[in-house]
This record gives sequence, C-alpha cells and structure tokens, in this order.
Amino acid sequence: MTTFKNPALFIALLVMISCKTTLKHTPLNYPGVQMVTGSGGGMTGQVISYHLFENGTVFKSTGVVEKSYEHLGKISAVATAQIFANYRTLDMENINFKHPGNLYYFVERKQGDDSDKIIWGDSDYTVPKNAALFYSVLDHQLTQIKSK
Repeated sequence: MTTFKNPALFIALLVMISCKTTLKHTPLNYPGVQMVTGSGGGMTGQVISYHLFENGTVFKSTGVVEKSYEHLGKISAVATAQIFANYRTLDMENINFKHPGNLYYFVERKQGDDSDKIIWGDSDYTVPKNAALFYSVLDHQLTQIKSK
C-alpha cells in the first residue's frame, strides 16, 4: 500500500482535478442566443469573430473556410444583459444592411439557424449609426477579455 508523504500536495491535486471545467457548448452548438462581432477580408480572406453567449461566455473564432474556436472567458452578467438589451433598444434586428467591402465588419445575432446579420465595409455606403454604435460598445466590452 502506498502512502503519501505530503497530504497537502495530494489534496491540492485533487482540488485542481475536480475544479477542471469542461465546456459543454461552443459557438457551433450553443442553443441560446449569441451576439457575434468581427471583421474579415483582405488578401487572405481571414475572418476573426467574437461570440458572446447569453451567460457571458466569450469565444474567439478564426479561419477562412474551417474555423477554430478558442474560449476566452466571461464578461459580467450585468454587461452581458446590457449588450443584449442594447441590441433590442437600437432595433438592430430591423436593420437590413449588407454592404461588405474588401475589408468588412459585421454584427450578428444568432440562435440556431436563425440569424440577423449586418455587414459593412463598402465605402460607397454609410454604415447605419445604430450598427456602428452597437459594434463599438460590444467591441469595447470584449476588449477586456481579448487583452487578458
């Protein structure tokens, strides 16, 4: 029978193993509403997007055809609720604007196969103010996660 010479180390190891969290959802299978913001295009066509779930979980996705997903962390429940409320207050779901340029930006509200997406980048078209405002506020909130 083996005995542990350092029980504190053994207990710490058990705590670390039991605290490991497994992510149940990714942007590909999340059943709730998610806000997605990002940019893409250029020479490579690379798209970088950030996915915010209703519970504050944030993912980053990168890729051209096949995307990779990275869990970045969470933002506060208050900030998350405010972002989702702002989407409704700014009437984003009723903005029909799809004018990408070589480089483009987007905001999307997704739930399953349902999606509202606003895309801009073509300099011949003026970005709706509400879309630009929402993008800016959401990007600001996500910057706190991006920089960690």
